[in-house]
Amino acid sequence: MSILYEASGRSAAAEAVDIGVEDVASQALEIIASRSSARSALDQDALAILEEAVLANDPARRNGAVEALQARKISSAKIVDLYIPEVARRLGVMWETDEATFADVTIRTNRLEGMLRDAAVDWLHDSIDNPFAPTILIVVPERQQHTLGAMVLATQFRRCGAQTTLSLCRPNSEIVQEWPSSGYDMVAISTSENQDVDSLREFIAMLRAIKGKKPVVAVGGGMLGVHQDLARTLDADMTTNNPVKALQACGLKNLEHGWGWANGRTSGGRAG
Repeated sequence: MSILYEASGRSAAAEAVDIGVEDVASQALEIIASRSSARSALDQDALAILEEAVLANDPARRNGAVEALQARKISSAKIVDLYIPEVARRLGVMWETDEATFADVTIRTNRLEGMLRDAAVDWLHDSIDNPFAPTILIVVPERQQHTLGAMVLATQFRRCGAQTTLSLCRPNSEIVQEWPSSGYDMVAISTSENQDVDSLREFIAMLRAIKGKKPVVAVGGGMLGVHQDLARTLDADMTTNNPVKALQACGLKNLEHGWGWANGRTSGGRAG
């Protein structure tokens, strides 16, 4: 399976898409959901290299961690989608079991974000020259701190050919005030388990009130595991932790021989 582009040329990021984004995304979700069967399928020695580098106070060791995994024939996409989220999950367990302080986990997560940048160098910025690609705004709501997951999601969307912007922990009013005239095809909101429902519902109501093209509003993350009927409660178009399903709401269609943007343009508007 591969991603098809209508672009004039393909970047390294575009070539890297041929790994099969839907399969990798599904595996990543299993990792994030702490499914032991999915975790056991990973290269445990490679995980140890990455985890030890994050825990060590040695910049040289951290700087070489991504290359060490790549030397084991682990693709950059799998490092970003599977290995980094699994080490992040382990950091969370350390905090929950009092093996690490919140400050320790914060520092180590920042180190993981640096490793993500090393592994995802081709996907840190939009590089697909496709005027029909969907435009997506990923939002981590204000007063939240889970930025790593949103960064992973941004690389997944970019590998699928989407033009992606990150908004991390900014006030809702600023996001709406700075809304571009061209708008976005989708707003993907990354939540945590303790996300306040009322504040998120207010933000989505602000998005609904924006004049012009109405974006698809997709909600994912930790809230999905603790709230029932969340889409209806928030007035969101969809709730999902699968980036491919979210992209399908923007016009990504499963073609006979691969993936592509249906009719050369995105759907926009509310998903039924």
